[in-house]
Amino acid sequence: SDFDLSADGTPKNEELLEFARYGINYYGTPKAPVDKWLSEGETVILKIDVEGADNIRKMYPDTVSIFIMPPSMQILEKRLRNRGSEDEEDVLRRLKIAVREIERCKDEYDYVVINDDLQDAVDDIKTIINAERHKVSRSSIFLSEVFKNV
Repeated sequence: SDFDLSADGTPKNEELLEFARYGINYYGTPKAPVDKWLSEGETVILKIDVEGADNIRKMYPDTVSIFIMPPSMQILEKRLRNRGSEDEEDVLRRLKIAVREIERCKDEYDYVVINDDLQDAVDDIKTIINAERHKVSRSSIFLSEVFKNV
């Protein structure tokens, strides 16, 4: 979808929760559908970088953040090279970014999932989502309805 642009060519923030520039393109998360899904009680999953996640946590304080971690830097490098979509400069740049992001995960994220085996990583994420749904702090509306009739 197209968004209004600021004078400097970046998307206007009131329409987006977060955005990032990769190459010449901007990618972002539109605010309206996320707010709609949340108001309907849906679980919303966003695949975003650490900067975007930081913005989301500020806007939605009860956000649960999961950092997807490579099993090792060597495996991450191998995965990047096997894509064949980045040149050497891009691979090195992405590895530097990954190191900075991994350093931030220990202080800024609620959970870490190691993406060694895809199915195991998916199962871990599903377990986290399920556990978070059952937290007492997320069940206060339901609990208040139950206790009304006691």
